[in-house]
Amino acid sequence: MSNLGVLFRLGRPLSSSSLCVLLVFAFLAVAMWTAPAMADDPIWVQAHRATDLWSGPDANAVSFGRAAQWSYFMIAAPQQGSRLYVWNPQTKNYAYIDASSVGPSSAPLAASPTASPTPTPTAEPVRRGPQLPAGYEEWWVSNFVETKLWSSRDPSASPLWDVPQFRRFMVVEPQDGDRMKVWSPEKDSIGYLDVADIGPSEPSIFMKMDIKPPKVIKQIDLPARSVGSKTILRSLPMVQDEADIRPIPNNTRVMVHREVEASDGSRWFEVDQGDFLKTDEVRVPPSPTSSFEGKWIDVELETPTIVTAYEGSKAVFSCLAIRGYAGTPTRPGTFQIFNRVANETMDSQTIGIPRDGPGGYLLKNVLYTQYFTGDGASFHYNYWLGTFGWPGSHGCLGLNLEDSKWLWDWASMGTPVVIR
Repeated sequence: MSNLGVLFRLGRPLSSSSLCVLLVFAFLAVAMWTAPAMADDPIWVQAHRATDLWSGPDANAVSFGRAAQWSYFMIAAPQQGSRLYVWNPQTKNYAYIDASSVGPSSAPLAASPTASPTPTPTAEPVRRGPQLPAGYEEWWVSNFVETKLWSSRDPSASPLWDVPQFRRFMVVEPQDGDRMKVWSPEKDSIGYLDVADIGPSEPSIFMKMDIKPPKVIKQIDLPARSVGSKTILRSLPMVQDEADIRPIPNNTRVMVHREVEASDGSRWFEVDQGDFLKTDEVRVPPSPTSSFEGKWIDVELETPTIVTAYEGSKAVFSCLAIRGYAGTPTRPGTFQIFNRVANETMDSQTIGIPRDGPGGYLLKNVLYTQYFTGDGASFHYNYWLGTFGWPGSHGCLGLNLEDSKWLWDWASMGTPVVIR
């Protein structure tokens, strides 16, 4: 018998106000203690961006906090307005989320509101794939152009993520329309690909190996630069085409968070967005040998030459620089910026070298020059060479346009410069 039934059998009439109060309490009790009924075949979604967990479906709801990108949720009730009522396997609790923030997904491993997680046997692959319709055999496709993974077949669907060329996907149901429903083993998520962008493929490398998290060697957290002409940003610390995200040019700005060791013993840097670069493809600022209060600049001349801007002991910026040739080297020492010229003409005759002779030059519109020695050594924009990190000057430290502008805006007269 319900609580309300017991109350009405007490034999005493209730006022309308008392009845309203009792109904409110009964409703709250049901809302707090009754879990939504789960379907036999639960539907899962995954957040394609960080999203709020709301207390209700309307604009008056309050946020319980934010869920990270790629978080899993099981749908617990039909959509109400613009929000879904879901079960969060991380917190083992319920909340509302904005439907526009999520897309279809396979279930996370060992996820269920009633079952406790079971450990994954190490001998099996990390990726297993979603449950397929009865009688349907899996097959694989790869995108031969850069494309997007969509949240649905609808032409107005939102993109879940940008897909680099040559990623592999399992087709999880027969084609229906211009988009095909697929599962990404790389992201462990389900979405839709434009049929025009894909073709048959071998199974993903994620299905063939046990991919274990890399071992953290040390925390770094320093601004750094990529090195070389064949540097590739990867989603995993392994040299595999499917893990490639994109090539990045020499002297590309990256933030190095930590050094890690992959399962094969190779060393990598974990950089922005949790991606990876080989350690020999990155120039990290070395530990300084000097220190100053306020802003100062440290330069290490070893190849590739790196310039690092410090505020006290904190590195706030770094970049590669063109240094002096062996015959006209950049001179080590401790200096300070004593002259700044926003736009000038550099003439080799001013340092005793004829313009038309060996090593002569006449360079107009040299931007953001900051002199730190009396014989003309300076930081400046170098538009006539692109060999950043290697020799190529008469003693100056040549930077690209973006880096020279950054250093110009940040530094000032009297900023200390240490060259070693």
